Amino acid sequence: MATFVNDLRLTELATGEGSGTWGTTTNTNLELIAESFSFGTEAITTNADTHTTTIADGATDPGRSLFLKYTGTLDSACTITIGPNTVSKLWLIENATSGSQSIIIKQGSGATVTIPNGQTKAIYSDGAGSGGAMVDAFQDLSIPDLFVDDDLTVGDDLILSSDGAIIKFGADADTTLTHTDGSGLTLNSTNKIMFNDASQFIQGSSATVLSLGATDEIDLTATAIDVNGTIDVSGNATFGGTISTGGITINGAGSTISDSSDLGISSGGDLTIDVAGDIILDADGGDFRFKDAGTQQFILDLDDSANSVILRSSTSDGDMIFQGNDGGSNITALTLDMSEAGAAAFNAGATFASNVTISTADNSTTLNLVSTDTDANAGPHLRLSRNVTGADNDALGQVEFAGRDDAGNDFLYAQIEAYIVDASNGSEDGYLEIFRGVGGTERVSAMILSPTDTVFNENSGDIDFRVESDNFTHMLFVDAGNDHINIGGSADSGGMLNVSGDIVLSVGSGNPSFTLKTAGTGNNPHVNYRAGDNIVFDNMLVASASTDYWRVGFGTSGSVATEVLAVTTDAKVGINTTTIDAEADALQVVSSGTNTVLIDGTGSHELYSYHDSGGVGWATGADSSYGELLYLDEGSSRIIMYAGGNATTFFTDAATIVNEGSRDHDFRVESDSNANALIVDAGLSHVGINRAANSVVGLTVNSTQTSSSYYAFEASNASSESRFVVRSDGQSDFFDGNNANTLRIGIAGAETVFNDGSTDKDFRVESDALSHCFFIDAGNSTVGVGTSAPDNRLHVIDNSNSSVAVAVFGNEDNTASTNQKAKIGFGLARDSGTVKNDAGEIEVGKDNQWDASDSNIDSYMAFATYKNNARTEQMRVNSNGVLLVNTTSQIGSGGGAKEGLCVIGGGGGPHVAVFRNADTSGGANQIEFQDGNGDVCGAINSNATNNTTSYGTSSDYRLKENVSAVSGAIDKLKRLEPKTYNFISNTEKTKEDGFLAHELAEVVPNAVTGEKDAVHDNGEMDIQQVDYGKLTPLLTAALQEAIAKIETLEAEVAALKGE
Repeated sequence: MATFVNDLRLTELATGEGSGTWGTTTNTNLELIAESFSFGTEAITTNADTHTTTIADGATDPGRSLFLKYTGTLDSACTITIGPNTVSKLWLIENATSGSQSIIIKQGSGATVTIPNGQTKAIYSDGAGSGGAMVDAFQDLSIPDLFVDDDLTVGDDLILSSDGAIIKFGADADTTLTHTDGSGLTLNSTNKIMFNDASQFIQGSSATVLSLGATDEIDLTATAIDVNGTIDVSGNATFGGTISTGGITINGAGSTISDSSDLGISSGGDLTIDVAGDIILDADGGDFRFKDAGTQQFILDLDDSANSVILRSSTSDGDMIFQGNDGGSNITALTLDMSEAGAAAFNAGATFASNVTISTADNSTTLNLVSTDTDANAGPHLRLSRNVTGADNDALGQVEFAGRDDAGNDFLYAQIEAYIVDASNGSEDGYLEIFRGVGGTERVSAMILSPTDTVFNENSGDIDFRVESDNFTHMLFVDAGNDHINIGGSADSGGMLNVSGDIVLSVGSGNPSFTLKTAGTGNNPHVNYRAGDNIVFDNMLVASASTDYWRVGFGTSGSVATEVLAVTTDAKVGINTTTIDAEADALQVVSSGTNTVLIDGTGSHELYSYHDSGGVGWATGADSSYGELLYLDEGSSRIIMYAGGNATTFFTDAATIVNEGSRDHDFRVESDSNANALIVDAGLSHVGINRAANSVVGLTVNSTQTSSSYYAFEASNASSESRFVVRSDGQSDFFDGNNANTLRIGIAGAETVFNDGSTDKDFRVESDALSHCFFIDAGNSTVGVGTSAPDNRLHVIDNSNSSVAVAVFGNEDNTASTNQKAKIGFGLARDSGTVKNDAGEIEVGKDNQWDASDSNIDSYMAFATYKNNARTEQMRVNSNGVLLVNTTSQIGSGGGAKEGLCVIGGGGGPHVAVFRNADTSGGANQIEFQDGNGDVCGAINSNATNNTTSYGTSSDYRLKENVSAVSGAIDKLKRLEPKTYNFISNTEKTKEDGFLAHELAEVVPNAVTGEKDAVHDNGEMDIQQVDYGKLTPLLTAALQEAIAKIETLEAEVAALKGE
């Protein structure tokens, strides 16, 4: 069995092994040895966090190479493990990955080496197995002489150990930096150390001169800069330390100027002081004086004794005005009027962030609000406003009246406070309470104004309430201590209500009332009086007076229900009446509202009955309990018959009325053999003929013709007869007498038939506006809706000039689901004659459940056909406006409503869709593409002449600007990295050539759509796409550049050859 040399993994042949093949093995080993000194490249999987390189046993492998280059694209640092972990080897490893990420080289659990992007390091492994470590070979590198042709990057210390070490720069070493032992570094000759560019430098310009150069300025920052010589400043000088001259000192951080005498700074123009920090003015005299052309205008006075700052105008009565800029215009915000003792005028009110105290030394007006508006509206206004979102029971503001007692203590003597009761928008309620101090206690409630009541003395204290009138100090007095109310004086008679003077109840508007009742009796008063009404005693005995009589009776709630007695001013007595007729000499008794008995000592009748309407009635002794039997109504010329005290029959000149009062009083007519030849059942409100009335139907007829067994209603004349027949078998028929007694409507248990017999008799239903809202043309066997002349089996016309649908097919099932559908089915007849009613369908359904709002009303319309007698949905338009063919859901990526058309092939042929243009004369657009503005972007074209298809995109020069030649095409082309690959979904793993979209986007971004690693909102991949046609201009330009170079080389070769 073969073994392998550990470090290079070479095949090691045992004695006698590899007979006949040892030469091949040896050659392979030699090749692998050569490979170990060569260059190798290994690609890391895109955005991988880890990667493994394993040196293959006895076979070529990039990991064996001395110089190993790693490529690929990374979005984070990648850890690379090189194995086997027993290999001890040296590598030069380059990090050539894209993405600016580092790679970390490891072997086992030991130390690792990090290589930043774009760098190369010498690394060796210790081969310690699972604990193997990687070591930076140049971490501590000692080199006698080092020559570097390009950049040198040192990640740690660089030590030049020679005392005379020289660093030389340039191909001819014209610039040197020499170490002088104990002194430092020396830059040769007059060379410069430059910064940024040649304008910023340090240079020994001669043997005795050191020059510092800069285009703008040179900053020297130190606690102190000691210059032992002369400073020659040809321009401006800025000092951060101290510079002293004969009489001027600039001290500190460049912020103090002082002089032993007056110091003047003058300028013919502006004086600008511009510092990055503070400007400090220190005036020991305390005043800062501001002048205009030598005349003093105002003084800023620093009063040390009072620790105050005083701004004082030097001009008599000169106002102090504070101005600002509002939207580009100067405005005056505050004016202090010095001619009015400094009165302040704010332009638009004042807002104070904290407490404001207004003090006065006398009792003059402290706060005076003045409005100069001349209109009639209220003003000025004092408003306490709480500018936050309110909540119930929030306090809004307080007005306090405070003073000091005789001991000098502060005391709140009175207070007004407001609250929010209800902060709900549209139903806001407020609350105002007035407090005062009582007996040494602050905030004792005096009065409350709430949304529902006004309360005095809320806390039930011994605090009286008194209202004065013109002559009385106690016109209304509430004695809080005794819980009494006095009117007209303060004297307490011991009652809950004490009145000094007469009590007069005067009738006013609204029918005021007066009630006396005993505590604990609820709503049952002993005496009740309502103005304009009666006096009621214990809710039973009622007394009422008028100008011509006094009446007494029984009643409830103050109204007379039963008259007991009435006495008139002319000494007549009425019982149960207040109106005594002239015929009654002494007594009139009324038994009801309209029946009267008179006792007349002087008339011709001792006892008779009459009605207010003017008629006369009689009664007999035997029927006296029923009142009148017969009444002749003189006023209405009618006769009324009574039974049981009720009017039963009226005889007038216009009609005879039975049961005028609508009581349960039947009317019945007997025949010779039937007690119910005609009966009107008043209780049931039904009529019966030849039988008792039925409670179900309004009219019940019992036929006496037992042989024919039907009930008939007939209307006839000399020429025809129309009948309605109800048979004993439950069928009803309507016959038309104008057409040989033709049956027009037949009603049976199973169906209702119009035009039974198939005659040319149309059926028509009118609406409010249409004479033929629904019409069946019997002669043409057609149905019309909205038309009198239907041309088809069903003909619908809408002439309403409205947006409503001509016809609606609905499903009103309101179950919370998406199963409700409205369908239109189509049927066809088989060859055998039978009809299949489900040959095709148009279906409308819900895309989601619908609630009460309109925001989620989404629906679809589907079209279905039948294949092998199985229903198959072929096409659908969903609520997104997408047309779906051979699918019920959108098939585009991301799940969004991005498509306008989704088509899935039927699977039975090679084509998903076929486009044919009927124009056979030449080329024509099969499919045209437009942008959102309707402008043409491209087309798929066919040519009927040569049977070809072309694909075009808009390229008209009139659509373009900023046109220039493509340059650097070859360089871009060299950066392209074509790949060979297969698609993951390709089960055959068929290889293809092309590009990785994100790599191509770095060179030709306009050929790629989408972003690398992008996903849709639903988590699906948002695929990047490549338009290979966009590479054509680049390839063309590169080819042209190559041709130009070839032609140039050819010309040079020809010149060399002397051609």
